[in-house]
Amino acid sequence: MLPDFAAMLGVRLPSLTDPRFAPGIALHHQTDAAFHATTAFSELSRRARQELAVRGLGRGPSRALAHIGTEILLDESLGRDPWTEGAYLAALRAASGPPLDEMDTMDAARLRNLAQRLEERGIARSAGPELVARRLRHALEPHPKLLFSPAEEQLVAAWVADARPLVSARADELMDELRQRLAETYPPRFS
Repeated sequence: MLPDFAAMLGVRLPSLTDPRFAPGIALHHQTDAAFHATTAFSELSRRARQELAVRGLGRGPSRALAHIGTEILLDESLGRDPWTEGAYLAALRAASGPPLDEMDTMDAARLRNLAQRLEERGIARSAGPELVARRLRHALEPHPKLLFSPAEEQLVAAWVADARPLVSARADELMDELRQRLAETYPPRFS
């Protein structure tokens, strides 16, 4: 998750000279590419983009929310599994380890702080739509062209409430396709 955390905070990853970490970073990027190419994610994102636009959100916020909002709702759905939750929390603990030692001290501190906050929060299990909308707004704050206004938070919350069951209903299908795509790239590990 380190590449996602770095992107969230606007910091650069270290060169990661330690070969123990390079395969994990490569796997992260391969998994992201495979995930975003799944039929279910593509369809859910397209539908979300259309629905958010119909509700009155601009093009930038609609596109951003369709992407990260769908991902957050999927995380919620997948997080109901105890094994998944354990793996997520273990990854957060690992995220603040040795790779950060190669980073600028301030950037490393910010990444460790983020991982710690996320670990303390744990996996969100069906947080209220208003809270999800607030978190989405916070996630987009560094990107003014993608940000929706505080007044539009209720529109986003209504979308969250409507989209949540749709995303949950497609979670297993999405994960099956993702496993298949990863098995093609990493046969020994995912077959």
